[in-house]
Parts: sequence; C-alpha cells; structure tokens
Amino acid sequence: MSFIHYRIMRGILAALAAGLLLAPAAEGSISTYNISAGTTVGGLPVSATVTFTTSLNDIQISLTNLQNNPTSVIQNLSDLAFTLSTGQTTGTLLSSSALERTVNANGTFTNGGTVSTGWELETSGSGLRLHVLGTPIGPAHTLIGGPDGGGTYSKATSSIAGN
Repeated sequence: MSFIHYRIMRGILAALAAGLLLAPAAEGSISTYNISAGTTVGGLPVSATVTFTTSLNDIQISLTNLQNNPTSVIQNLSDLAFTLSTGQTTGTLLSSSALERTVNANGTFTNGGTVSTGWELETSGSGLRLHVLGTPIGPAHTLIGGPDGGGTYSKATSSIAGN
C-alpha cells in the first residue's frame, strides 16, 4: 500500500473504549501519565502525555504528542500499551479522532479536518494496546507534535516532510 501524502494526526487522539466490563464504580476517575523528560527513541527526544478518564464500563483515552518540531517519524506516537487494574484484556474501540495534518517538503503544513484515526484496540499480553501500525491506514495516522516557534517543521527530515 502506498500513500501519496504522509498524513499525520496532530496533537490529541481521543479514543473511547467501551465494553471493557470494568468493575462497577460509584464515580469515575481521571489519571494522567507523562513520558519523563530526557526520554529518547533512536537517540531522539520524545515527550507525550496520556489521560485516562473512567466511568462505569468505559474509558476515554486522550493521547497527546508534546514533542514539538520533530526530526524523524520515530518521534511520532504510534501506540499505547496499558494494563487495567481490573484485569480486562478485551474491549471495543467505539471511536477515535484527531486533526489530520500534512507536512510539506519545505516544513510548512496543511491541516485537514478532524477524522477517524484508524487506530485499533487489541489484547497485548496481560493488557491492551491502542495502535495504528499494522492497520490499513498506518503508518499515515501517527500523532505528531507541534511545529517550531516559527510555525514550521524546520527539523523534519524526509521521513516526515513531503512524505
């Protein structure tokens, strides 16, 4: 499968996973986790945050790439593995969406609309994995951070810019 434009999802992936048969709770909770400063992938910095909002029988997940002006596509977010304290390893992804962004060869970009991400939810060991790689739309809908202070992706190599 080939892609004419490398479409990347900007900022936040909001996904709603339901049917996880969570233990009944009288109230919901919100938990936020951050990738700690100084974390690298392939020698390049990465930064992200994920927020889990739970209520009776469902979880809303908001995933944000905080690494602005990335150099390589390896700095984009492509998956999230997590384990539920109640032990569920199956669920149903009801919806997922994010702003679609195309980065041009010169580092400028064009925003599309808010679209379905094409991410999938699957069992992963004793937990779950939300991901785009290996899906029909992947790797096009990974999550990219913001541009540099001048409003372009000035560090982006050909793995992002114009791809």
